Amino acid sequence: MTSFSTTKDSATRTALGGLVENAIYLEMQQGKKFLNEISGWRKSTRDGVEVDFIYKLDRKTVPIEVKCSDKIDWRKFAGMKLYLQKSNQQLGIYVSTAPYEVIYEDGLTITNLPVYLAGADMIQRIGAES
Repeated sequence: MTSFSTTKDSATRTALGGLVENAIYLEMQQGKKFLNEISGWRKSTRDGVEVDFIYKLDRKTVPIEVKCSDKIDWRKFAGMKLYLQKSNQQLGIYVSTAPYEVIYEDGLTITNLPVYLAGADMIQRIGAES
């Protein structure tokens, strides 16, 4: 049986990551505030710096990065940090299979939300805190 925590094969992990990303997108569609307010962000087509989802909440935007990983990889925050700096926002959400954690770095707050908690209501609640 394939699981997030035991899969070391990068091809399988990439496929699982795509499934998790799609599941999070579908879950966000369940939230009333998310309808028609989900987009993505890419710095440019050449450098690969991106954020999986950007959602509007009132007058701010919250970047959401989804990874199929049971460890928080600081290198994966590069796109989110750049987006937050460019948009003058302070809060980002990182969805992974790692345990819940709030990370404070360089004046930013990044909440690691485990996949099993990443429902539309929880994402909206965290987004409203900033």
